[in-house]
Amino acid sequence: MTCGAGWLCEHRWPGVARLVGWRRAMGTEPVTRWWEGSGRRVAFGRGDRGFVVINGDRDPWGAVLRTDLPPGRYDNWLATDPGAIVVDEGGYCG
Repeated sequence: MTCGAGWLCEHRWPGVARLVGWRRAMGTEPVTRWWEGSGRRVAFGRGDRGFVVINGDRDPWGAVLRTDLPPGRYDNWLATDPGAIVVDEGGYCG
């Protein structure tokens, strides 16, 4: 999809729209638990409100990451094939 004049208009892509919705849902919570993998992998939390993992690589990312979320099952808002993410008693997901 293009907007014309060479622009791609990424803001219209469904994944980007979901990221904007996630950011709005986090409110003013500060960024926590910043993690960078290779140049195309990043993860971070927004306090105990949410946690995002972005994998720009073609290969699956098998990391186990520490969050500030309480234990439980969470919706995967950003996935094209949504599923639940489980956070254990120690705050880890993966």
